[in-house]
Amino acid sequence: VRNGLSHHNIYGLFQDSKGKIWSGTKGYGVNCFEGQQFYTLTVDNGLASNSIVAIAEDREGSLWFGTLGGGINRYKDGHFDVFNTRNGLSRNSTRAVYVDPEGKLWAGMIDGGIFQLQNKHFARVADVKARVNNLLLDKKGNLWAATFGAGLCCIKDGNIKISDTRSGLSSNIITCIFEDKQGILWLGTPKGINRFRDGQFDHL
Repeated sequence: VRNGLSHHNIYGLFQDSKGKIWSGTKGYGVNCFEGQQFYTLTVDNGLASNSIVAIAEDREGSLWFGTLGGGINRYKDGHFDVFNTRNGLSRNSTRAVYVDPEGKLWAGMIDGGIFQLQNKHFARVADVKARVNNLLLDKKGNLWAATFGAGLCCIKDGNIKISDTRSGLSSNIITCIFEDKQGILWLGTPKGINRFRDGQFDHL
C-alpha cells in the first residue's frame, strides 16, 4: 500500500482540529496522515483492537476511536485509555462515536444500545434494537440514530420515534446522516439519498 497506509480497506475517515487525517481499518489499526506519509497506531502502541470503525474528537483535543472488540479508545498526548463494558458499555464493539455541538460524547453499539459519557462512565440513553451506524444531535435537540435494519430513530426526552420504509424511507438501512444549515436531514442508504424535511421523506 502506498505512502505507508497499513491497508486499503478503510472504515472511517476523520480530520482533527490540527488538520491531521485519520483513517480506521478492520484489523490493521488506525492511520494518521500529516501531509506526505501515513504512520500507523496498533495494539502494539496501546490500542485495545486493531479494528477501528469510527473516529471523533472532543473539545479537549482527545481522539475517540470506536473499535470492534476493544471498546472505545481515547487517544491523548500519545497515550490510550480504554472504555469498555467495565465502564458501562453493553458491548465492546462500537459502530458510532459522536461528539455533539455541546461537546457531549455519544456511542452507538452493534446491539442497538446508545450511550452518553458521563463522568468517565457510559450511561445508556436508549436502545433501538438494531446496529447503530451513525448518530446526530440536530439543532432542535433531537438525537437521531441511523441504524442497520430499523430505519431512522429519533430520541427525545426518553422517547423513541421510528421512521422506516412504511414512513417513506427508501431503505431501513441507513449508513450515514447529515444536517444542513436549514435543519434538513440527509440520509445515505443502499437505495440512494433520502431527504427529511417537514416530516416527509424525499428520495434523490
